[in-house]
Parts: sequence; structure tokens; C-alpha cells
Amino acid sequence: MQVKSIGQIARELIVANPQASNKEVLAMLQTELTSQGRSFETKVASIAWYRSEMNTDPSKRPQVAKIERTAELINNEILATASKLEALKQELADLETNQQEAELEQLHALAAKLGLKIAE
Repeated sequence: MQVKSIGQIARELIVANPQASNKEVLAMLQTELTSQGRSFETKVASIAWYRSEMNTDPSKRPQVAKIERTAELINNEILATASKLEALKQELADLETNQQEAELEQLHALAAKLGLKIAE
């Protein structure tokens, strides 16, 4: 069995889901590749490039049947999205913590310049 390239799968998803945004196609691609045990680092910009490439060169457009959206596929997309949401929440919390620590350091530096002591 020949393994399809990420580009081939992305193009097939674009053709099968013409109304889907690039972000939605990327989520579908992630679900598809994850279910195959494959990893990837494709970005939304790559999906846009594949879409543009097919519009510019119709020979790049695959002839595929529409992929049926099953309950399993939808559940996998939900799980992938929930996982991504949790990762983003943690990233935001980390950024906010780092920002607060930096602001506190600036406050201590300013207080030191002014000869003030700040209670911890």
C-alpha cells in the first residue's frame, strides 16, 4: 500500500470540503494523520498554498469522492480541538505568569532606585 503524502491528503480534503476554511482543513488533516499514527508540522499557510496551487494548476487537483464525515471522525476532531484548547490555555497562563514576574521585577528595580522597600 502506497502512503499518501501530506500534500496529497491536504488536496483531497480541500476538494472534498470546498466550503471548509483553511483552518478547518488543517484540523481535518491533523485528524487524518493522527489516526494513521503520523506526525506533521503543516501550517494554515500551507493549506492556503495547496488551495492556490490547485486553482492555478488544475492538474494538481485530485479527483476524489467526498469524504464521509462519520461520528468517529467528528469525535476525533473534537478531541484534537479540546487538546489544542488545553495547550493554548496553558500557554496563555504561562505567558501571563511570565509577564507578571517581569512587571514585578521592574517594580522592584524602580523601588530600589527610589530607595523604597516593597513588602513581599
